[in-house]
Amino acid sequence: MKIGYEVRAEEGKTYHIYKLDKTESIAIQTNTNWNNANIVIHDEDINDKDTRNYVIFRIDSGINNVTINDSTILENIKINKQTTKIEELAGYGQCLCIAYNADKRQYIRSGSNINTGASQEDIFKIDNEGNVLNEIQWDFEKITSIRLIKIPEETITIENANFTTILPEEDYEQESGYFNRNIICNRSNTIISNINHNINNTERIAGPYFGFIKISYVADVTLKDSSLYSHKYSQKSNYDLILEHSTNITIDNVTSNDIEDNYRWGITGSNYTKDIIYKNCILNRIDAHCGVHNLTVENCTIGIKGFTLTGSGKLNIKDVTRIGSGSFIELRADYGSTWEGTINIEDCTYKPTNANKIISFTVTYDNGKLHDYGYDLYLPNINITNLKIEDENNTNNSNEYYIFYNPSDRTGTENGDMTNAYNLPENITVNSYETTSGKKIKLFYNKFYNSLDEIGINLRMPLSDKKEVEITDESNETIEDQAIINKNITIKIPQTEGIQTTVKVNNEEINQEELVLEQDGNYQIEITYKNIAGEQEQNSINIIIDKTPPTITGITQGQTYKYSVIPNIVDSNLKEIKLLFNGQAVENYQLGEEIGEEGTYQLTATDQAGNTTTVTFQIVEQTDEDYKIEEGIIKNINNNTKISEFEEKFQIGESYEISREETKLEDDEIIATGDILTTTSGKKYTLIVTGDINKDGNVDIRDIVKLRKYLLFKDDSLEEIELIAADTNLDKKEITIKDLVKMRIIVLNKEIT
Repeated sequence: MKIGYEVRAEEGKTYHIYKLDKTESIAIQTNTNWNNANIVIHDEDINDKDTRNYVIFRIDSGINNVTINDSTILENIKINKQTTKIEELAGYGQCLCIAYNADKRQYIRSGSNINTGASQEDIFKIDNEGNVLNEIQWDFEKITSIRLIKIPEETITIENANFTTILPEEDYEQESGYFNRNIICNRSNTIISNINHNINNTERIAGPYFGFIKISYVADVTLKDSSLYSHKYSQKSNYDLILEHSTNITIDNVTSNDIEDNYRWGITGSNYTKDIIYKNCILNRIDAHCGVHNLTVENCTIGIKGFTLTGSGKLNIKDVTRIGSGSFIELRADYGSTWEGTINIEDCTYKPTNANKIISFTVTYDNGKLHDYGYDLYLPNINITNLKIEDENNTNNSNEYYIFYNPSDRTGTENGDMTNAYNLPENITVNSYETTSGKKIKLFYNKFYNSLDEIGINLRMPLSDKKEVEITDESNETIEDQAIINKNITIKIPQTEGIQTTVKVNNEEINQEELVLEQDGNYQIEITYKNIAGEQEQNSINIIIDKTPPTITGITQGQTYKYSVIPNIVDSNLKEIKLLFNGQAVENYQLGEEIGEEGTYQLTATDQAGNTTTVTFQIVEQTDEDYKIEEGIIKNINNNTKISEFEEKFQIGESYEISREETKLEDDEIIATGDILTTTSGKKYTLIVTGDINKDGNVDIRDIVKLRKYLLFKDDSLEEIELIAADTNLDKKEITIKDLVKMRIIVLNKEIT
């Protein structure tokens, strides 16, 4: 007789459960509070297979299931992804419904654990009117049976116990069967709370356990505020939490030990589940073998074993920290590495230690033919928002992260092409992410297509991922806005998948990867980056190419003038005018000012592009060209004047001869400073050649050097006659830089305009 009383253990007491020979479990059908009792399960001496399979506590409703096998009823039932109501199932109350098609095999496993699969199965809730309360995962060609499991109206709670398992003293191989010395929940509408499981030896590798807590053939079950044990293992699987043939299951605030220990088995395993939620958990793995449809993981930390999944629908991963090697999500190769639906990754942190992939998958072939899993294979749509990849400890040397990692060894094709194996996703959206290393996220590891349109994928990447258009000069220096340069400009237009880059030059779109601008002119370069979401960034750069140097008129290079000049400069981008007078900068010189002082000038005009024009010229004051006779000296004699030329010009009313060191000079010889003119009347005159201070008759660089030395050191190195020759401007004043300038002009020996 069912009374329905709550069951309570004695607070803090320790209970021992030893080897049991009978196969009936301890039934739990009402609220049960173990009052934080310590319950020790003794498995150390177990060696009988039946005993190993013994379920210790079974939570059930005591209500018999209903199985519909009548083909006359079943042939009228149509179940597909659009089904929202099944009239034939009305009147059974609220139930967990499992539909089967025994004529179709699915989840045909590949690899070392290959099998023949199982009947097509879909699990969902219905109400008393036959309304379907979960999404249907599969399209059924036919229904061969339906199992209805009644969902009790009343919620019961099982809570507050600390379990310790004493592991077997012998090691067992998995082939001998899993251990089921556990708690199985076969009752829908149940809460399991504050159940903590540990073992007696954390380093022991013992028999393979199949879930200390096993949630099976139920709906609306919550496991919360509990801790489970992640077993050490060698090769065989060893779970502490199993979900199977269930829907609407919530795992809340459940933790496991040593989530970064690679030698511990992934704590969870699941088969045929739907609408599963993990939240506030710390687990080393979340696993789905034979498919999960709609899985949500929120505010969790997932350790080194990660996500190993096969499934469909929506996979929502939010506020999750994923720690350890491997990919962020692994699609299980043994069940086809498939997810038919959408994976949403939002506000997550990924801390890889040796990985370069977000989603990993493997295509399996049997003797060159794609393995038949009993269903088509899909790569999921992806939405990524605010993914933070903290990869400072990542030893993988890849330059990028890949949403889909498709090397040849995982696809069976040289170029990573998966189109023969998979239905490719339609939409990949990367809203925002950041990596500590600065690495970028790329869609595929191997690009096996010419364009995304070719394979039907709409890819959205954040504009921050754009590869910048490069605008450089011939030295590969970057050109900035408003630049004026005198070099060719190269525009390189790299393309980023998921971002359209458009470049226009003076309103004409550029349809090539590289363009070189060579001609002088004004160029407006408009750059637009745009993704498929319509977000865009625009940048306009204005550049002037000016290879033409400034034009200087009004003066001529190397010319000597006897009058003042007014230079003029023509250049639309003139930047600077610099005037040197006798080697010194003239401050505040303004274009258009008259230049008239005797001396040597250098006028330099520089434009903003760096083009330069320089004109050097001289101005010489007009002087009397007659010879000057002063106190026994005849001066103002030009450089390279022959005796015959002198005599034609110099007439004094009597004859004379010119000698050097008492030797008469012939008519074709050149006069030098210091030569002596002697008249027939006996008068003597010393001849001075202007600028010939070294007295060789030729004014050249040697005279300039001698005069410069004199001006620098102000010594007594020049004789009186040399000083007279150094007075090139004939002002009879102290020898100065002006005399040196005049001497330079003489040396240049230019025609005076």
